[in-house]
Amino acid sequence: MKLKIFLQQARVLVNNKSFKKVVVGNESADLDSIISANLLAFAYSEMGEQSIIPLINCKREDYKLRTESCGLLKRYDIDENNLIFIDDIDDLMVQNPNQLEIIIVDHNKLPDNLRAWDNSVISVFDHHQDIDMYLDAKPRLFETLGSCSTLVAEFILEHQPDIFKDEALAILNISPILVDTVNLDPEQERVTEKDRLIYNKIKKFVNLDLQKLYDDLQFMKSDVSSLDSRDLLRKDYKQWVNKKLTYGMSSVPLSIEDWLKKDEEISKAGEAYMKENSLDLLLIMTAYVQNGFKRELIVINSDAKLLSDFNNMLNQAGLELTDYPQKLESAKPIATFNQGGLGFSRKKIQPLIEAFFK
Repeated sequence: MKLKIFLQQARVLVNNKSFKKVVVGNESADLDSIISANLLAFAYSEMGEQSIIPLINCKREDYKLRTESCGLLKRYDIDENNLIFIDDIDDLMVQNPNQLEIIIVDHNKLPDNLRAWDNSVISVFDHHQDIDMYLDAKPRLFETLGSCSTLVAEFILEHQPDIFKDEALAILNISPILVDTVNLDPEQERVTEKDRLIYNKIKKFVNLDLQKLYDDLQFMKSDVSSLDSRDLLRKDYKQWVNKKLTYGMSSVPLSIEDWLKKDEEISKAGEAYMKENSLDLLLIMTAYVQNGFKRELIVINSDAKLLSDFNNMLNQAGLELTDYPQKLESAKPIATFNQGGLGFSRKKIQPLIEAFFK
């Protein structure tokens, strides 16, 4: 596949510090961001750019946490050794970009670790809100869409449509559109007419059951069989700091029962993760499908009285917590629950925590 050859050439540019242009995705490094950056850089190379590289803005060791990206790209013989990550770039180039030209994709503002590149941004491809940055960028494409890959595909169709004659590249580009729009389901209110239009144009190049592709991508996303407990905790993790404490919340797509089959010492992994991130409180939220959708909750902190009061607050808010039948042993105060209030995701619980500790 020509994309793999391009990535090998990009690796040489990185090793020799001879690249001049960088296409960089956002720091979440999700499927949309990874595919968009790599395909857009490849398209520019096909248009004559000789010193351009795609950059994934996460550390190489964290790539394995992006299980759907790993699974999809591996189907086409592309693995982490073919990709370029932020820790592959020389620190001096990150701190002082000199003559670099930056194309940002799937974000409207460079994250903190790349803010030194702000004055080097020449192009923007984004599907989020336009916040009036990089006003001289060309092209400067902002459009509210389900997926940034829609913008990338539109650009390729306009400038280098023969790229999609390679079915693998068409499949790679259409995959994030399927994921981000929940298989183009209008009830999810994520898909736009532009997403549908571009999707229909790309699928003409694809001789594949796209429903099966979507199902496969969903399986890849939830397939955590290769991850250890630390990886499970950091795969989908967010952290906050307020005046009273530092706390984190991990979402794990695995039941506690199945997790214990992988690792009998979940609590020790949680304690170690708290130490690694200097946490006062850690919430581990499991979400999985087994005879219907289910949630469980593990709460670890350093104060038994506070833990009890905190759990009572969650119950009063409607989480419907009941004791998990198997007790987890921990050096810190720990509580483990089945969660009956299935509508309480991390997004809804985090404001409750802020209010409790205000």
